[in-house]
Amino acid sequence: MSNQPNDLLWSKSQVRWRCRRGLKELDIILLGFFDRCYEQLSIQEKLSLQFLLLEPDPILQKWLVFSDMTDVKYQNLRVFLDRIRENQDIYRNFPVDD
Repeated sequence: MSNQPNDLLWSKSQVRWRCRRGLKELDIILLGFFDRCYEQLSIQEKLSLQFLLLEPDPILQKWLVFSDMTDVKYQNLRVFLDRIRENQDIYRNFPVDD
């Protein structure tokens, strides 16, 4: 059994499926980030995303929608959450009145 980080990665389809959540706001943020950024992520960043996707929806909502990261214990996770929030393009998904 190998302990290489690459061996711990979920398949791309598994990651995309787990980006689908029970809250529309999280779907928009996580699926948008996945579609725009997943291919460019390092192995460590992909593992960080997997770790993040194990969290329950209320925690993800607190961190990603409300930007409340007071209880995030790991600095690298805080940095990754910032990256996801910076890459969200939620307004493209809603019609804009001109």
